[in-house]
Amino acid sequence: MKKFKSINLKKEDLPENYESHITHRKIVDNSWHFDPKAQDKSSIILPRIEINNKLKKFLVDFCNTIPSEIGTSIREGELENYKENNLIWNKLDHVYHGYNANNTEISYIRLNYSDANELLKNVVDQTNLEQAGVGVIRLCPGQVIPWHYDNHVFFNASNKDKSSSYVERHMIFPFDWDWGHIFQIGNNVLSNWEMGASYTWPKYRYHLAANAGINDFYMLAITGIKNS
Repeated sequence: MKKFKSINLKKEDLPENYESHITHRKIVDNSWHFDPKAQDKSSIILPRIEINNKLKKFLVDFCNTIPSEIGTSIREGELENYKENNLIWNKLDHVYHGYNANNTEISYIRLNYSDANELLKNVVDQTNLEQAGVGVIRLCPGQVIPWHYDNHVFFNASNKDKSSSYVERHMIFPFDWDWGHIFQIGNNVLSNWEMGASYTWPKYRYHLAANAGINDFYMLAITGIKNS
């Protein structure tokens, strides 16, 4: 299998006369107002997910073994034709807005249902999403997942027979809220949640996560087909 070299981008690496992705979205996406002063209902509260102590211990231990990702890193060659790849274009926006390899590092692994253990499968089952997979995320203090929208690349690659228009992501917080842990969906800033809190949002809605606290921030991202 061919290995691709990763490149941690800096502002000087951006294409000349770079057009930000969010500028483009403001033109083509009429489903949202793109106004930080406007009231909206981007965050959709879902039923609470039952979380047990075994799962919490597993997440803490498991996240010490999973790889890290850098929000401003791409693979060699992906800078070409970046406008044809929204995932890459979003990453270029992170660089454009001043983020770098030092503040966008996360521990993140995506698992198909069959590859998840029973603790994670139990969480997936509670969402009632079909053909769902799970993303395990740890955000350490001082790190952020910058403003972006989801492309569901891993899910779509594993479920090519399904239209992405039916895909929904549920973000689950397996621990009680801690100082400095922030999740924002559209103009809705979430904090002070209780263990098992679960949210979703409309397609293409921008969101972010930040850890300005003193303890690790854990999240479970369940992605699947909405069961109508």
